[in-house]
Amino acid sequence: MKNITSRWTGFSSLIIAFCMITFGGNVAAQTLPSATELLARATTKLHPRTIDVAALKSGIDWNERWTLVQKKVDLQYADTLPNEPLAASAMATVSGENDKTLLAAALWLRTGSPAAAAETKRRALNLASWPSSGTTGYLSNDQAGRSVSRTLALAYDWLYGQWTLDEKTKLLAAIRPRVVDILSNAKPYGLNNGLTIDADIYNGHAANTAGFVSVICTVLAGQDLLYDKCLTDIVPRYLARATPWGGNDGGFANGTSYAQWGFAWSESLHWGMLKQAIGVNMWQTPWAQNYINYIAYFLPPGTPSGLFGDDAENKYATVW
Repeated sequence: MKNITSRWTGFSSLIIAFCMITFGGNVAAQTLPSATELLARATTKLHPRTIDVAALKSGIDWNERWTLVQKKVDLQYADTLPNEPLAASAMATVSGENDKTLLAAALWLRTGSPAAAAETKRRALNLASWPSSGTTGYLSNDQAGRSVSRTLALAYDWLYGQWTLDEKTKLLAAIRPRVVDILSNAKPYGLNNGLTIDADIYNGHAANTAGFVSVICTVLAGQDLLYDKCLTDIVPRYLARATPWGGNDGGFANGTSYAQWGFAWSESLHWGMLKQAIGVNMWQTPWAQNYINYIAYFLPPGTPSGLFGDDAENKYATVW
């Protein structure tokens, strides 16, 4: 039961399941909208832009899962908020705070609980107090930096009507310099307004960051010209090649473990959020449809380990 509880009460697990059920499946091919059209769709979309609240409340019967979420959030109310972590522990602390902030936000969307809203604010404003030039800044740790930025943007989006003007100002002031760093030409993972991934489509960290910043700038489009330009520069590039691994065959050349961590726990979240915000369903692409076959062939039920690549020797049965 411990593994099941851990699996189904993390933010990523919860939202992956919701997005795949809501947005997955074969759909007719469509031409990608222009950058101008994508910006118009985002800026005319009311908040929350990235999640279908009605579906979250009334979809499939997830009562047992939501009970576990409620219990987990209840336990975190008494936590002492962490300071910005030391570099060595940055991702562990960031991952924990991402989960706690966004699980509380999701619980508020589902139930309207004032306690869950207050917990979301408490966590998000603490994250916002960490300097963009510190250990969780993008230039210090790209994975931590993009994760903090996305968490702040989603908290802003999901609780949009609950934030005071002062609180919104604090969130936006924290997000902006982080996005500036992401879009910069800093080596090795600065996106250089998209030119980095044009020059090297296999820059895995930069390609993955493009998904994070696509969500962030879609949420904040209309707030600032920075985010409008970010959306028109990055989102079309991301939609055209959300993952460079495998082409239309749907494989994942980095190995079976990265096919989980790099896609299922990252890109699939972004796909669901972007589908809701701008109406483009990435599950329609040949890569996405054939990714299902890749998993079936390389990680069939009962497989004792991964097949190739980093971390292939380990067994992640609850994930698979």
